[in-house]
Amino acid sequence: MHCNSPNGSTDLLPEYPTLRTFTMLPGIVPSDLSDNDAFTPFAKDEGELTGVLGLYLASTRGDYLKGSLVSVNWDLEEMEAHKEEILGGLLKIKWVPVLPCSGGSGW
Repeated sequence: MHCNSPNGSTDLLPEYPTLRTFTMLPGIVPSDLSDNDAFTPFAKDEGELTGVLGLYLASTRGDYLKGSLVSVNWDLEEMEAHKEEILGGLLKIKWVPVLPCSGGSGW
């Protein structure tokens, strides 16, 4: 399935209500790929964090995050405590079209 929409997978949710999509920020894990001056100071994440978050999102416990942006660095227990705010759209990705200075539609 291909989606050209700027809202990505969130546009698919009304059409496919059982589809569970997430946008995950995997962090920066120290590795050979991140071993350069630009990334090394920021490569502080553990590789296991991505796996743990993936398992959480695959379980029914992560259903409230459907269509949301999540990061491996966020505390899952704290997110569960804010479940109602998240269900209200707190972590939904929203695209705002930018209008060019010279006029036009922005697209």
